[in-house]
Amino acid sequence: MGTHNVTCHFCSMQDKFTLSFADVFDSAHFGQESFVKSLYNSGERRVCPRGNFCVELCQHKLRTSYARIDGEHAITDEAISTIASRIGEIEPSKIAILLSGSLPLEDAYLAVKLAQKLGTDLVAQIYSEDDVAAKFLNKFSFDELSLQQTIVAIGDVFSLSPTIARPIHNARFAARRNTFAVIDNCRTRTSRYSWSFLRARPGKVADIIEALAKNISGENVSINDTGVDASAFEQLASIIKNTDKGTILFAPGVAHFAEPLRIGFWAKKLAETKQFNFAAMGTAANGRGISRLLSAFGFSGTNNVLNAIGNGEVDALLCLGCDPIEAYPGLFEHIQKIGFIAATTTLPTAIYQIANVVVPSLHLFERKGTLLSLEEKFVSMDDPLPSPNYPGESGVLSALLNNLGESSSVSPSDIQQKISDFTFLVEEPEPHTASSTDLCAIGYHLPHHYGDGSLTRRSTWVRRYAEKSDNAAIISSALAEKLNVKNGDSVTVQTEHGKSEFSVSIENDQFDDVILIPAYMPNARPLLGWCSKAGFVPISASVSKV
Repeated sequence: MGTHNVTCHFCSMQDKFTLSFADVFDSAHFGQESFVKSLYNSGERRVCPRGNFCVELCQHKLRTSYARIDGEHAITDEAISTIASRIGEIEPSKIAILLSGSLPLEDAYLAVKLAQKLGTDLVAQIYSEDDVAAKFLNKFSFDELSLQQTIVAIGDVFSLSPTIARPIHNARFAARRNTFAVIDNCRTRTSRYSWSFLRARPGKVADIIEALAKNISGENVSINDTGVDASAFEQLASIIKNTDKGTILFAPGVAHFAEPLRIGFWAKKLAETKQFNFAAMGTAANGRGISRLLSAFGFSGTNNVLNAIGNGEVDALLCLGCDPIEAYPGLFEHIQKIGFIAATTTLPTAIYQIANVVVPSLHLFERKGTLLSLEEKFVSMDDPLPSPNYPGESGVLSALLNNLGESSSVSPSDIQQKISDFTFLVEEPEPHTASSTDLCAIGYHLPHHYGDGSLTRRSTWVRRYAEKSDNAAIISSALAEKLNVKNGDSVTVQTEHGKSEFSVSIENDQFDDVILIPAYMPNARPLLGWCSKAGFVPISASVSKV
């Protein structure tokens, strides 16, 4: 079976690396050479911790290997026929389809065709933050990143997209005058490596980006009440004004910013004013592309599908490679009441446990197809790792379409043309006033985790190296002293949506008015706030020692 140049399943960097294993199917012997091996390319961006467990995912001992109907093993064709039969009995407008953001565009297009044939408008990719990132056209080049004089990162790009650190560090150290600046509401892995750090109070990051963009254009804008030091602001503005080659990177993250759409709007304006490169970085490998495709067809977005589920307006749910229970735990009771659920899965996550029908699926590195890259290019995956003959999303969707008398053929030109019809955000979203609070809960990720954690939390690689820190609430040393807690102690974090228990991780340089909670853990996500346009957002919180 040889060596294959594959695309990583995680994050919008779409990193390439090689996987290899021997052809052992003609042999009765199964030995060490039969295991998949990773051969990382030293000449590229390398691979982040998540890439290390792509190998584990493809041969995971709990991998979904058989179709199931009502908890019992079934023949795959029978499982797909059951899906066709059951959704045929349901009012079309009450059928919802949720897609993983790590699917090829071809699979998303098939989902569109199925939705149109059925007559439902409830179709979306799984992550709200990818709907945000999709709304901004990138002007970005990986090759140029390490040649920039000034790079401004908004958010924790090093944790969300770890392999971007290498070209940024290369640019930072290329000359003594080069600048890496970070704008955020808390200390993160990214800000600790920055030369300049503008820390805005929670809910004020958008105001700072707006002020910076207008300052560069020659306007005088007040930064009072933002928490940002005026001299640091002026110094960064001066550096940007005198920079010829620059890049603005925006990583919305999960519940990291109160106004991610408004931040993206002004970050793009800032980049355009100076003719800088710009990239809005989503969560999933292809979430931006899928979001744009679905929006161009007129589907209304992730939040509308989630609202329909929460309002009891969904009688059938197709989960294509994603797990809405782990992504949105607060919807569990509503999802549990849905009359029919079908899921394509690679691992037995929460949706696997309650789905009426389960069909085995593939990881991104086991697929052929097309992705939309951060550089706004259509990238073809044509060298997948060989895998068992699992139908995956394309097999299920093609069979359902054929059953309805509809063609399952997909033209790459049709996909590209439709995505070109996407309408980008051109007007500033209406600002909203952040509530004043003594303590704000903000979502964070770690470099070894991705998205809702439904796959990464099930990796033994992660559990081996990070189990003790995985459910940690990060607080400042001053707040720890006030609570009389030390590293490893337990605290309860409470918001208007509920409360949950976490272990304590103390960071000496963290700010006293924030508490960071792990947005990849299902016990943290229900505590976070919610915005009708942008999904999870930071929220006022209280914390007490257990």
